[in-house]
Amino acid sequence: MIKSEMRLSKAVFAICAFLSWANTSTLGQPVKTGSSGHGKRVALTINYQPVAVLRARGGSSASERVEVALRRLAGLARSGRAVHFSAGRGSGGWAVMANGGVIIVAGSSDAKPMKMKRRSLARRWASAFARAWSLPLLTLNEGSTTVPAGAVRSLRIGGVGRGAIKVAVEPSGIVSPRLKGGAISLRGVTPGHGYLTVRRDGAMVTRAFRVMKWAGAAHLVGLEVTGSAVPRDLLATLIGTEASRGARLEPGAFAVMESLPILPQVWTRGSTLRSSLGVRMAGPGYLPVATRIPLEFYRRALPPAPKVELFYSNHPESVDAPQILFRHAIGRSTSARLLYHHQNAAKGPLIFAVDLRNLGDRAARVQIVDAAADPAVDTVYVGHQAAFKFFKRTKAGAGIIVTVPAHGRRRLFDRRVGEGETASGIIVVRPLGGGSLSLTTMAEAVDDKTPGSGAKKEADTVWMAPDLKVDAAYTVGGEWTYIPIGQQPVSNGAGLKLDGNYGVLYTVRLRLVNPTATRSSVKVFFEPRAGEARAAMLVEGSLRETGRAIPPAEVPMATFTLAPHQTRTVTLVTMPAAGGSYPAALIVHA
Repeated sequence: MIKSEMRLSKAVFAICAFLSWANTSTLGQPVKTGSSGHGKRVALTINYQPVAVLRARGGSSASERVEVALRRLAGLARSGRAVHFSAGRGSGGWAVMANGGVIIVAGSSDAKPMKMKRRSLARRWASAFARAWSLPLLTLNEGSTTVPAGAVRSLRIGGVGRGAIKVAVEPSGIVSPRLKGGAISLRGVTPGHGYLTVRRDGAMVTRAFRVMKWAGAAHLVGLEVTGSAVPRDLLATLIGTEASRGARLEPGAFAVMESLPILPQVWTRGSTLRSSLGVRMAGPGYLPVATRIPLEFYRRALPPAPKVELFYSNHPESVDAPQILFRHAIGRSTSARLLYHHQNAAKGPLIFAVDLRNLGDRAARVQIVDAAADPAVDTVYVGHQAAFKFFKRTKAGAGIIVTVPAHGRRRLFDRRVGEGETASGIIVVRPLGGGSLSLTTMAEAVDDKTPGSGAKKEADTVWMAPDLKVDAAYTVGGEWTYIPIGQQPVSNGAGLKLDGNYGVLYTVRLRLVNPTATRSSVKVFFEPRAGEARAAMLVEGSLRETGRAIPPAEVPMATFTLAPHQTRTVTLVTMPAAGGSYPAALIVHA
């Protein structure tokens, strides 16, 4: 028998038992040793794992042999050095060795019941000692923990410890911890940094954590439109101006669009349309958010529109410097149809813009029908494109409904216009309640977007109820019918005449009569009379347009077939388009 395996007094055993709880390994991880069993067999355990079963040997009982092993293991734990277990042969026979010293000898009384040789048993024990010694009593998820304010994050508790778990947070109030089963949940309370400490069986693990706010949150955005056929570009434009309401950002945070919403080419069915916009919200000191803003479109039906006022922004037509071009209030019970047409005559680009302002103390709800053309050098073409788009939008009633806050502003048009290019468009603004509205067109400098100095007074280029209704007739076999467009200028209360009647809607009720006994075709032509022009026209609700026309051209617009002795009334709607030369005429003949 190895001499060190001597009988220990009860006092020495008590000291070893205490050290088995209080010692610390070389890695700072406590090692819990102990024993179980009674009588002839006692199991030695390390970190709750049985590593050897000892029996009486020589003059030592099984319990006494375990006491010796416990004392030696406690000494190893206190040494502060790495511990290496192996099987070796000493003066007492084959034993479990640690750092050159004997821990326990594998005797014949231990090996025979296992039907093993003492050398094999010592090796098995040494392997079990090494494996159990390295097992941690307590572990937590690796790395620091970031907890969103108001959210919960969990840390899984691991290790072989079996004692009570104690949790502490420093400083208090940043998170609210909760221990449940084998996990700790941390609910973020207020932004800040702190430490979580967990103790079990003498082992302690500390994890740094921080609580951060999300950069923002996504909320449903309700969008209102009108019309039986709402085009995708109108829906996309509305999203571009309104979707930011769905990103509730923290101070200093920002949102970036990451994916486009899925939209129909033309929305024609149903009163509700749902989509979403992918965004990423981020900012210094905040947790980034990748989410989608839910969008819901509502199709609204409006009663017939009230009378319209024509706002004509064309003076000066050639703009050579930043300045306010037009400004006028919108009546509470009238719609404003703004026609703007300005050419950039400056030496460099300008920003042409249209602002809708609410000068009142109440929010204003308005319908907007926007027919803006892309700026172009061809002034006739760009004016025609605005008129064509206007007819396309008004035919379907396609518009948007928005709210302009009290003393707020909404930009309806904002485009960089190059030197020599023309900005042209038609915008209809219909008040639906609240506020005191005003429309302004302006040219701004590209660098600071500042209009020219000085305030422009209310413009006088405004015409109340300018639209004209024309009744005309044609009889097959009779003289041709000529319908002038833009020949008789409308005038306003200030006595100002609108040469060419640009922006005035002509609704022509054309009565066609075929008194003959044969089928006959009647044709309608567009005739430019003052110079180059292009025409857009609704023919019985069907949208038509011409290409470039120069006098004395006669461009066919429509053909109607009349049965023998048939009388038929058709409706034609047209408008002198900005940039073209008017007056012009419609010619009707068989």
